[in-house]
Amino acid sequence: SADGETIPTYTQDDILDYSRAWTGFTRQTPRGNYENYDGDSSGNYIDPLRIVNDRRDLYPKMGLDGKYIGDGLPLCAQLP
Repeated sequence: SADGETIPTYTQDDILDYSRAWTGFTRQTPRGNYENYDGDSSGNYIDPLRIVNDRRDLYPKMGLDGKYIGDGLPLCAQLP
């Protein structure tokens, strides 16, 4: 900063953990009910992304608060 104090930033490990959290997402199949002004059918930018399990990084990711992302949430096996 201008007064000589350090500014907290993300570490390389922070960036790697958060990038791993975004693996496995892909676009939905193209729709036929809207205009595509680019003239191609390269993708669906309207619907939410979907997760492809085979491309997903399944290992825990550390959050910026020092806790794992999702800690405190029930495991799937614990749900009714």
